[in-house]
Amino acid sequence: MNECRVKLQENGRIIIPANYRKQLHFEPGEELVLRIEENGLHLYSLKQSLRKAQSVVQHYAKNKSLVAELQRMRKEDAEHD
Repeated sequence: MNECRVKLQENGRIIIPANYRKQLHFEPGEELVLRIEENGLHLYSLKQSLRKAQSVVQHYAKNKSLVAELQRMRKEDAEHD
């Protein structure tokens, strides 16, 4: 496991070392997501979070078109109105 020490500055900022940013493919100006989890604070790029969410959805939507499913549900709702 890679680890290093960083200091929390007075204004609440920390500096992510350059080699970490490079390994994680973090680019200047990129949006990041902080998540508090039971074992600590986790930092993800928004892109990584979206990819993970898409992966979870794909796992549960095996061989289904989610667009078609949504259209079907909307059509059913419209028929019941």
